[in-house]
Amino acid sequence: MNAKTTSVGVVIPTYTNDIGLAFLWDALGAGPYEFVVVDNKPSMQKSNLMRGKNRLYLPQKENLGFACSVNLGAAELATEWLLLLNDDIEITVAQINTLLRFAIDRGFDAAVPVFVNSDGDIENIGYIVLPIGKIELNFDVAKHTSDTLDGVTAACLLVKRRIYEALGGMDEKFVSYLEDVDFCLRMKQEDLRFGVNIDMQVLHHHRQTSKYMPVYKAKRDMINWFLLIRKHWSLTMLIKYFPGIFLERLLNISGYIKTYSWKHR
Repeated sequence: MNAKTTSVGVVIPTYTNDIGLAFLWDALGAGPYEFVVVDNKPSMQKSNLMRGKNRLYLPQKENLGFACSVNLGAAELATEWLLLLNDDIEITVAQINTLLRFAIDRGFDAAVPVFVNSDGDIENIGYIVLPIGKIELNFDVAKHTSDTLDGVTAACLLVKRRIYEALGGMDEKFVSYLEDVDFCLRMKQEDLRFGVNIDMQVLHHHRQTSKYMPVYKAKRDMINWFLLIRKHWSLTMLIKYFPGIFLERLLNISGYIKTYSWKHR
């Protein structure tokens, strides 16, 4: 099967980044893909923007968070592949085709591009999950597959729909943040393969939503690390790395307290 005949459904959760959503519509709206936009802060402007063939607009009464939003959108699609796409990513139809071809040619179950920021600097080429409960970003192009990485960022994640469904999608207990870490760890547990296309870069306007919600992000980071460790760490790992795990969790708690205090001073 080739990229031209393989179907892709795009799921875009959105909240306040109307500019980013409009850019994606302009860049991808004329493409062949089915779209589902899950809007956690609906407006008539966005509703009107999303009108058209193969477009589904799902306004929500409250902010569902990333995990629930992408699960909701994915459930509306019957395509062979899903592209989970943040509204702060700049990508073209040609780049989606390139990413799809990369995944098919390599036999990957999921794939991402390299993310770069507005200065042109690489954000990461996947990451390693340290046993103390901390992410170590990878910048080594030689390490770009699930053989060498623990996970990839889900800001632009192309994944086979049957794999996504078999794994139960994103774990909605995480709400937002670290849900992609959990998803990739579950992929590795099932010997599923993912990789980074090191020859493809997309612009990521990082934290276009979370920068307006610093207390929420700090709180979710704190809670979600506890969830991730409880779900994936064995008792042996907990005992062996307890001092480091304890210190990292104190840093999470301290970060939340400082952010909350600053916001409410």
